[in-house]
Amino acid sequence: MAAGFDDDTLPGEGVRTAVDTAALRPGDLVDGRYRLVQLLGVGGMGEVWQTEHVALRRPMALKLLRAAELATNQQRARFLREAQVVSSIQHPGVIEITDFGELPSGVPFLAMSLLAGRTLQQVIAEDGPLPWPRTVALVQQIADALGEAHRKDIVHRDLKPENVFVSPGPPEHATVIDFGIAGRTTLDSRTAKLTATGSVFGTPGYMAPEQIRGQPADGRADIYALGCVAHELLTGRRLFDGELFERLEAHLYREPPPLPGTLPSGLIRTIERCLAKDPDDRFRSMEEVTAALALAAGRTNKRTAVVPGHMPVAPPGMKTEASRPTAPGFVPEYTAPLTTGAVAEPKPQQNRRGVVVAVISAVAGLAVLALLYAAWSRPPTSPPRTAPH
Repeated sequence: MAAGFDDDTLPGEGVRTAVDTAALRPGDLVDGRYRLVQLLGVGGMGEVWQTEHVALRRPMALKLLRAAELATNQQRARFLREAQVVSSIQHPGVIEITDFGELPSGVPFLAMSLLAGRTLQQVIAEDGPLPWPRTVALVQQIADALGEAHRKDIVHRDLKPENVFVSPGPPEHATVIDFGIAGRTTLDSRTAKLTATGSVFGTPGYMAPEQIRGQPADGRADIYALGCVAHELLTGRRLFDGELFERLEAHLYREPPPLPGTLPSGLIRTIERCLAKDPDDRFRSMEEVTAALALAAGRTNKRTAVVPGHMPVAPPGMKTEASRPTAPGFVPEYTAPLTTGAVAEPKPQQNRRGVVVAVISAVAGLAVLALLYAAWSRPPTSPPRTAPH
C-alpha cells in the first residue's frame, strides 16, 4: 500500500517495528518517565513490566508490544485501540490505563495501574474448587464490570481466568484485564478493519459457539465465557477437556458437564443458561446475570426469578432467532421486562430446528473446526504467579 494517510488508514499502515523489546533490562528508563523494575509476564504479542513513575514515585505496570517481526500496522493499531477502549470504561472492576506512548524504536506501550494479588487462573489452581458463595461474589463482580463495558458498546471477547485479577480481601476484588481483542457491536470503518466479520478471536476453551464459527459476537458471547469461568470456579476443571479440535467441537455441540447437585438449584440453572449454545437462549444482559446470581444466592430452595433487564445485546438491526427486537448499541434506555417467575429453561437445541438446518450447521461447524485446528496448534503458555496487566 502506498505511503501516506487518509481517513481510512490505520496508524502505522505498512510499517513494521524494527526493534524488539528483548534488549530492555531492569533499571532502563522508558519515555523518560517509567523506570523498569522487573519483568512480570510474557505473552504471544506483549510483555508486562513492573515500573516506577520516576516523578510521582508511583509503582505502575507497563505493557509493551513485543515480537517486532509481527508488529504490523494491524497489531499496533489494536494495541492503541486497547488503550482507547479501556480508557472509555470508568469502572473499578476494569483495569485503569493512564498513558500510551512509544519507544524510540517505535514499539508502543501502555501504562496502567499495578495490581496486587493473583490471576483467577492461579486462584483456581491453588484454591479450587471454590465454595459457591465465593464463586458468586467473584462472578458478580466480573459481570458488573463487563456490564459497564457493554453499555459502552464494547465486548471483551477474550474473558478467561487469566484475564481476571483478584486482589486479596476481605472482601476480594476482581478486576478484568486485557482488552486487546475487544470489539464493538457498532463498527466504524477503522474498527471494521480490525474486527471483520468472519475473523475468529478469543481463547478456544472459553469461546462461544458463534465466535468459533466466525459469526458476529455481541455481549452474549461474554456471557457464555462468564458461564465457562463460573463452571470452572465451582469444579476446578475447564468446561471441556481434550485436544483443541475436540474442545472446539464440544463448545459447538456437547452439553456442559453437570455441576455438583449439592449446589443451589438456582445457581446451577443460572450457569446453564449462560452456557446455552444459542445466544438467544442466554441472558440478555450482564444485569440479568447479576440479578439471577443474587436471587440464587438468597433463595437457594426456590426457583430463581428473572427481573426486568436490558434488551438483547445484539448489534442494531440484527435479527435474532427468537424474533425479539434488539437494542441499539447497548443503550440502557431500551429495556423490556422478562417474565418474572421461574428461570426459563434453555430451548432444546436439536428439536427446535429442522433436520436440514441441523445437518447444514453441523457440516459448516466441522469445516470451521478443521480450519481452526492449524491456527491454534501452539499450546498456551502458563502465566507467571504475579502477572498484573
